[in-house]
Amino acid sequence: MKKTLVVFLVILALPIMSFAGKLTNEEVLKGVKKANVIFDVNVNKPELLLFRLKLIEQTVKDLEKYNKRGDIVVAIRGKGSLYVTKGNKYVDEIELPVKKLIQKQIKILAAKNIKLVQCGIATKVLGIKNDDILSEIDVVDNSFITLIGYQMKGYAFVDTMFGR
Repeated sequence: MKKTLVVFLVILALPIMSFAGKLTNEEVLKGVKKANVIFDVNVNKPELLLFRLKLIEQTVKDLEKYNKRGDIVVAIRGKGSLYVTKGNKYVDEIELPVKKLIQKQIKILAAKNIKLVQCGIATKVLGIKNDDILSEIDVVDNSFITLIGYQMKGYAFVDTMFGR
């Protein structure tokens, strides 16, 4: 009985297994004219923040490869906000090298005409002066409102919080 059940389950799984791995980005994007996207960036570790920003850059490149890039917005909030500040006063000295890499990545994204916004609630909670946020980034009052607004306008929402 067990052997028959296993054979039956394998036969049922064959169509699923044959489909696995065959779906391409090109197929997924079929029918999409332009992909307007808002990325919610809320990570607490500077290395993860840098990784997420690089992943966003790669995602934009991939959308461009398929000629599907629309407007892109990156909304930064949480402790990652400390690393998008001018000067050295908001982070420990040991974190300055990764902060510089994050700032370089911010400049790369801004040069690609990606809109960058910083949550004003996060700056207030973390004691960051809004004037100390990098010039490539606009400070908004509340990034939740920003996320809501862009989603209501049809922007795809991408949550980058995994592995915070």
